[in-house]
Amino acid sequence: MGRLMRAWIGRAVVLCCFVLLGARSVESSEKKKLEIFSREYVHYHPIYHHGGAWEFHDVFHPCDTFGQVCTLLEDKRAHDVVMVVNTTLIRHMDLVELSFFFTRGMQAHPNDTIAVYCVDEEEPPEVRFNALDFFDYVYVRDADQRVSASEGKVVFGPLINQRCAYQFQYLRYIEPLVYQSIAESVHVDMESGHTEPTQVHIALTGKRGEMRVMWTSGRVREPEVLFGSSTGKYTLSVFAKTDTYQVSDLCDGLAQRVVPSFYRRPGYLHDAVLSGLQPGQQYFYKVGSTDGIWSGEFTFVFPPEAGTAPVNGVPQSFFVFGDLDQNVMVDSNEPKEYESYLDGVSGPAPLGTGSTIDVLIEDFYANNSSYIAVLHDGDLSYARGRTFLWDQFGTMIEPVASKIPYMVSIGNHEYDYMSGGEHDISGAGKTSGYHPELGNYGNDSSGECGVPAAKRFHMPDNGNMMFWYSFEMGLAHHTAISSEHDYSPGSPMYQWLEADLKSVDRNKTPWLFLHLHRMLYCSQDYIKDYNVSLLLREALEPLVLEHKVDILFGGHYHAYERTCPVKQSKCAFDGERVAAPVHLMIGSAGGEIDDAQYMNREWSAQVKSEYGYGRVHVYNASHAHFEFLQLRGRSVTDEMWIISDHNW
Repeated sequence: MGRLMRAWIGRAVVLCCFVLLGARSVESSEKKKLEIFSREYVHYHPIYHHGGAWEFHDVFHPCDTFGQVCTLLEDKRAHDVVMVVNTTLIRHMDLVELSFFFTRGMQAHPNDTIAVYCVDEEEPPEVRFNALDFFDYVYVRDADQRVSASEGKVVFGPLINQRCAYQFQYLRYIEPLVYQSIAESVHVDMESGHTEPTQVHIALTGKRGEMRVMWTSGRVREPEVLFGSSTGKYTLSVFAKTDTYQVSDLCDGLAQRVVPSFYRRPGYLHDAVLSGLQPGQQYFYKVGSTDGIWSGEFTFVFPPEAGTAPVNGVPQSFFVFGDLDQNVMVDSNEPKEYESYLDGVSGPAPLGTGSTIDVLIEDFYANNSSYIAVLHDGDLSYARGRTFLWDQFGTMIEPVASKIPYMVSIGNHEYDYMSGGEHDISGAGKTSGYHPELGNYGNDSSGECGVPAAKRFHMPDNGNMMFWYSFEMGLAHHTAISSEHDYSPGSPMYQWLEADLKSVDRNKTPWLFLHLHRMLYCSQDYIKDYNVSLLLREALEPLVLEHKVDILFGGHYHAYERTCPVKQSKCAFDGERVAAPVHLMIGSAGGEIDDAQYMNREWSAQVKSEYGYGRVHVYNASHAHFEFLQLRGRSVTDEMWIISDHNW
């Protein structure tokens, strides 16, 4: 894959989001169709990864691998190479073009590196960073334009506001693991500075008439939300609480590595609760601070109150998926190549596949904004210790998450860890995390142990933060739990789940949906994950059946599977009505598709190794319609009417 193609990989999904929503777009002469492609499933190693400037790489830079240490020779620039940027002031999501050329007849070495740095604005100006502490890079051999052996250009971006100034250095390759910094650019500053609000998203609190608004910025005084029921007229306001996290709050591993490519200051995470909101009313809002920058205007429609039936035949609809990630791959004329692994095959998406966020936004507007929530069931950003990936993920989902409640639950890549359990923010972890016998629970969060996810996504407070909670909208009660914590009978989460399910008034909210990351029923031929599904089934299925849960949603395995209504591994129908829960595995939103074979199981009704997401439409107390929308072709390729009296 060429460098020009890689330059577009990281930009694509965000560009689509902003163009479709009418926000300021990033200009480019190239227009390309997009494909999803992303990082590994837990038992795979990375194929592609990306850095803090959204550049994609098929291998790690020698200075960014974990068993090697590079050496930086004494700085002797002497004007051997000149670096020029096309601007010194950019806005959030702008591109920067960097030109370089050698003097005195020198030529570039193919392994020379143009390194990207994020200079924290809150650090004292006299603090000098190590030139090897870059958080992204481009090899000179992969420059967008090579004018000659001694001259070229690179386009970086989109560069998001990460509360820092960007800088570029030319690292001359001397020998393996030895480099010399021979030139640096001026700083490229953010026009709005570190106070600019970014990563805006909303969530329900579980309380009547309330909506939570969250965003990120640098240090500000009195962060605030202004809102009202007319565009541009903000008659109400509420101040936000502010939080953050330090490296000492994380559990272990790479998450505790204090370098720009892993832990760096996450900024300040603001959290405000709007109250007194009315169902069906549209609200307009903006976020900011008294001494900083204000955002543009956002809007949302407050969802229907619990117990409210659909009106005029318009269903109460929501999106649901897991394993979004944030990586995309552009179309090309290159043959489709798969990478083989021990347990299966994974590879790029077929041509014509769109990004989940791109297609979801189209879907949202095509249906007159009638969707009332997004349910993201674990494996969010796949940051695994890298702060910049959380910043990029928050930027990517903002066009959707600022408009409808973005409700998340925990996945293995946010939580699983091996040591340092005293920092486990859920309070329910053990010293080394949760590692049941026969399971495959490793260090999948690289030591984050749920801290960044829980700090950034404040879910209803009626359980245990984002780890387990519940909320209601219209005719549905949603319960979210963790498949990464102890789920055995008698455990804290199990006891909470039992009490929550018992509390549901099925006359008020007849539909009962359970969200967790790993599935109770999953037929993929990967023995470790299959064993975990058996553990979950043994522990939770009796409770699920007792309380007549209608649908279980999850992901984890990067594909799609729908079961029949299943009870103790047997399909259960009562005429046209279901007589058991339906299990929907929708781990196909963006994490690289897994192509392991499926086992022949009676209860498996449909499987697809395709990218896509789920849509649920609740029409009344007895009829709900599920659709799997395949990203390639933007078409519904599986669906099911779920007809139930919830009393089987």
